[in-house]
Amino acid sequence: MNMEYRWKFNRRTLWSSFLLTGMAGVLLAVPIWGGQPGTWTTKANLNQARAGHTATLLGNGLVLIVGGKDATVQAMVTAELFDPATGLYTQVPMNLPVPIWGHTATLLKNGAVLIVGGRAESGSPIPYAQMFDPATNTFSGPKTMNRARSEHSATLLNDGRVLIGGGTDGSVPLADLEIYDPIADSFSRAPINLLVARQSHTATLLGDGNVLFAGGADAAGALSSAEVYNPVDGTVVAAGSLTIPRTRASAAPLLDGKVLVAGGQNLQGQDLDSAELYDAVAQVFTPLPVSMSVPRSSHVGITLQDNGKVLFAGGTNAGQLVTTAEIYDPVTGTFRPVGTLITTRTKFASNFFAVPYTGGLLATGGQDASQNPMASSELFSYPTLRTDKQDYPPGYVVKMMGEGWQPNEAISILIHESGGTPDFTMEITADPSGAFAFDAFQIQSKDIGMSFLATASGPQTNWTAQARFTDSVTSVTITSPTTGSPVTVTTLPAPVTISFNYSTSASGTTTGDASIAGAGNTTVASNSKSLTPGTTKSDSIVVTIPTGTANGSYSAKVQVTNSTGGGVNNKTDTQIAAVNVAVCTPPSITTNPSNQTVVYGPNATFSAAASGNPTPSVQWQVSTDGGTTWSDISGASNTTLTVTAPTVSQSGNKYRAVFTNSCGGTSTATTTAATLTVTPAAVTVTFTAADKPYDGTTTATVSACAIASGKVGTDDVTCTVAGGTFASANASTSAQTVSATATLGGAKASNYTVSNPVTTTAKITPAAVTVTFTAADKPYDGTTTATVSACAIASGKVGTDNVTCTVAGGTFASANASTSAQTVSATATLGGAKA
Repeated sequence: MNMEYRWKFNRRTLWSSFLLTGMAGVLLAVPIWGGQPGTWTTKANLNQARAGHTATLLGNGLVLIVGGKDATVQAMVTAELFDPATGLYTQVPMNLPVPIWGHTATLLKNGAVLIVGGRAESGSPIPYAQMFDPATNTFSGPKTMNRARSEHSATLLNDGRVLIGGGTDGSVPLADLEIYDPIADSFSRAPINLLVARQSHTATLLGDGNVLFAGGADAAGALSSAEVYNPVDGTVVAAGSLTIPRTRASAAPLLDGKVLVAGGQNLQGQDLDSAELYDAVAQVFTPLPVSMSVPRSSHVGITLQDNGKVLFAGGTNAGQLVTTAEIYDPVTGTFRPVGTLITTRTKFASNFFAVPYTGGLLATGGQDASQNPMASSELFSYPTLRTDKQDYPPGYVVKMMGEGWQPNEAISILIHESGGTPDFTMEITADPSGAFAFDAFQIQSKDIGMSFLATASGPQTNWTAQARFTDSVTSVTITSPTTGSPVTVTTLPAPVTISFNYSTSASGTTTGDASIAGAGNTTVASNSKSLTPGTTKSDSIVVTIPTGTANGSYSAKVQVTNSTGGGVNNKTDTQIAAVNVAVCTPPSITTNPSNQTVVYGPNATFSAAASGNPTPSVQWQVSTDGGTTWSDISGASNTTLTVTAPTVSQSGNKYRAVFTNSCGGTSTATTTAATLTVTPAAVTVTFTAADKPYDGTTTATVSACAIASGKVGTDDVTCTVAGGTFASANASTSAQTVSATATLGGAKASNYTVSNPVTTTAKITPAAVTVTFTAADKPYDGTTTATVSACAIASGKVGTDNVTCTVAGGTFASANASTSAQTVSATATLGGAKA
């Protein structure tokens, strides 16, 4: 770069013109929005106290507060919106479909907010995702994910998808990854898992688009391992190790591409004050030679937007809330204290703001020292430095802006280039509100591939702020095929023309690389060509999809590379689901139905499946003669056939599915036949048996049979009983078992069975007999005693039963003598084997 020319051009032309005329159209921060740099100021209270919630900056400038735990430690269904213009919170009219806390909330590129996982009222992780639409202020869902999870991470990838990693399902740490595709509105498992299951870890999007997972905990405790997920090829590789195991730490990306990992807890559960830097190029963690002022875990450690420093606030140390806050300054490589939080808190949510409310981080809610949720909120203020673009083509003027400095402060801005050109410094004076905006310098064609780091320093605020920007390929946009207008391929091989617009520098070698990729970003076809450099260009590349490519949805990608002057740079655009391969294939059976055995009453189901394009239709058939002839079943056109409450008469029927599509005219494929077996349902019955006097037989009189249990619905099924038999022919004072044979009747009797014999109870009472005996005459002796003997059974004996009798206790009716006989009574006692 021509330093002398730029210096002269910028300072004498562009910069001085700003001092005279200002910058029309540049939106600066609201002067009264924040407080003094490095301090906290009180903001309005939430409508409800909450902790473990999320705060997400929306595209309309409002902040969405979602879920959390309330004062009764219950998951919340409510949400609020913070408006920086009024400084007030308003309740979202619609509740969440599922109450949650400990979830993640990710702003998608379409403006919606994806709310993933967390814990429900029971405290258990949930397998659901929910969505907030800022256009209508409504929630939708829940949508089921592949796993229940909390203490996970959710990272927005450069292609617009969301990578959800690790966490816990409530019992074990998780290693699996799943991806949310906003175009398909669906979750799918990533083709590979993390190398190590982890929860309470950090996940950071790196400058190359990869995601760094670091630390966290597995079943054994805090982890030192780290790994990187590559969304382009769907791979996971080890990425060195932390210098010390850490869980519940923070990870903040710095402007130089490194990641600052700080605090957390070690294997012994001790809170840490150390920090380390991850170098994505070398894949190495290096400990910082300086430490934070106090150990802390479960804290906020976040890179300040439009500044570059890292703020640490809240968290706990040895079980107590940390009252202090501090920043890490990448310019000096040191930590230094800033203003203390007005209200000490942990498990709070934080967010930045869009222009014109830049230069502030809002902390909302959280838990106090007694673990009570809070409703208060406060704002941390800091100075900013930003540019109107992140990337500039040659010829464009870099516009710089800043807010939050002291009124009329003289600010020095140092510009450092990646190409080795000597640094240079510009001076600017803030306006009475502490803001500035000016045309800094013009990007030259030789700067292509360069990156720039601007550092603003204010002696009065004693703060610095940094901004990074580049001079590279400025834009690549695929115009066809796109996600909204995909192309369908019906024969292979097939040429697909990928058209795109692009802008580069006016010179230099420029190439375009186009590719078509499927699941896991596996490339199935690619091609490249030389392009004409320049701004607002259009071109196309033909990519041929080869024979054998599986049917399905594929993405289209174009990368434009320009190399000149300072180096090589590129930019990529990807259109998800832009190509649909739908080659005609006849039906092919992938799942045959299985034999089914059911007891009469429940339904029987058969399932079948077939591949093919177009998707085959299905028709189920039944055979009632063992498979000799087949008939279509009316309305049976799903891959699952339900035979409703099949009867025993249907036992032995066979079922099969016929799949049909229009490939090559009409093509069919028929499954193997599956047999249905229906066994009768068992019923129990009740009946009555009559008591009887002893008659020497076991015959029982039985009647009144009724179905006691097992009948299906209102089926017509009855019963009768016969052949009643006592267990013994002998009489007894207690009831004995009576068995009988039950016979089922009624229109539905063939579908039932009863287990014979059936039983009840009844009594056999003793038979009455009469006896004779003799009484001897006696002379008067003044007593009624009579001599009795010769007892014999007179009647009532059954057959030849061995039954005898004896008499005793003979008694005359009167003790007086008489010329006529008088009655003599006695007590008879039965004997013998059958007595």
